[in-house]
Amino acid sequence: LSHMSLSSVVFLGTISATPTKHCNVSAYAVRHLSGKVWLIDCGEGTQHQLVRRPDLVKSSRIEVIFITHLHGDHSFGLPGLLASMSLTGQITNLKVVGPVGIKEMIDTNIRLSSTYLTYNLEVIELEAEKIHDLGKISNINVKAYPLVHKDVPCFGFFFEEEEGAAVLNAKKAAQLGAKGQMLGKLKLGQDVTLPDGTIIKASDVLEPGKPGKKLLALGDTRNSDSALNDIQGVDLIVHETTYDSDMTQKAIEGGHSTSTMAGQYATKANAKKIIITHFSKRYVEGMDKKETGDKTVADLKKETEAECPGTIVEVAKEFEVYSV
Repeated sequence: LSHMSLSSVVFLGTISATPTKHCNVSAYAVRHLSGKVWLIDCGEGTQHQLVRRPDLVKSSRIEVIFITHLHGDHSFGLPGLLASMSLTGQITNLKVVGPVGIKEMIDTNIRLSSTYLTYNLEVIELEAEKIHDLGKISNINVKAYPLVHKDVPCFGFFFEEEEGAAVLNAKKAAQLGAKGQMLGKLKLGQDVTLPDGTIIKASDVLEPGKPGKKLLALGDTRNSDSALNDIQGVDLIVHETTYDSDMTQKAIEGGHSTSTMAGQYATKANAKKIIITHFSKRYVEGMDKKETGDKTVADLKKETEAECPGTIVEVAKEFEVYSV
């Protein structure tokens, strides 16, 4: 099944704004069956996380880094990681995809720190408020959708595998009289003619291939409707839940989502699974208890589940592996 590629997601950071003693800021890796890695966001300290668990994600296997937006908790780890990847000398090509401004950020860091990159770096900038079809990267269709965040352009990335090759119903083909090389032609989608002049149409004996997997990787967002038409039936959404439902006003003012909003989005998208992440540290470290009524990440999960009974809800934990 060569078309199948998206394998799993590994979180390297799950906290919003600033790191805590036990959790780092935003970054996660999308692993491919081939061993390639696509990194989504690169908050400060991401390379430290990679060094801690090379058994899960090797920086030498990173092929593309997608930056959802330029807020520091999603991007400040990028210059350091790019420099370190140069020192190891294990890669020849790297793509970075992100909003307009990311090229200036990278170039300025490289110039002022006299960093020399030993590999070919391609930077793709995304103009704000537009849907971008990035075509195929490693046989996966990639699109970027503008999200409503706060004061900087922000994107969500949609990865869609190709549908598998059509499968020949050999029994049906044989019943119709096809044999030998005819079966091979039918499998390739070519009609064949029997000795008596009967035509067997490939479309009559081919069955649809396995559907490709779909993954939506969202950045910080209070509205991701720009992607809804294209992602119906998506296998996995990674969605921020910075706040609980009692803090809806604060969430919207900051351009963020509550657990309830994330669950509602999963239902609108007919998603099979949603992973919630990007938690305010108050839920993880037990801060601001009066403000949140002692709510924890487990409560965020329950609130999300209440809105999407047809969707599996999982909580992002660092160094945990989640299948797509």
